[in-house]
Amino acid sequence: MDQSDRRIGVDFTREMEKLWLHPSRCVGIPTPFVVDRDGRIAFVGLTMQLDDALPKVLTGSWRTSDEAKAAETQRIARDKRIRGETARKS
Repeated sequence: MDQSDRRIGVDFTREMEKLWLHPSRCVGIPTPFVVDRDGRIAFVGLTMQLDDALPKVLTGSWRTSDEAKAAETQRIARDKRIRGETARKS
């Protein structure tokens, strides 16, 4: 998918940070969130993963897939490791 086909939101009020970024335990910016047709967050991950995940979100096959569960587990572990490294440097 061409990047020009994607919609991007900008959070000038920092509400997204409070409501999405912190609860999802993400540590990096930018962090793409993909909301499915039901209004649920279907994907949180790395920008480089969007090309693979987005078509599956659009067809509805991503949310319950083993691939989605594995990606979420890896993302949480990676972000936890990054938070630990950041805390040690402080």
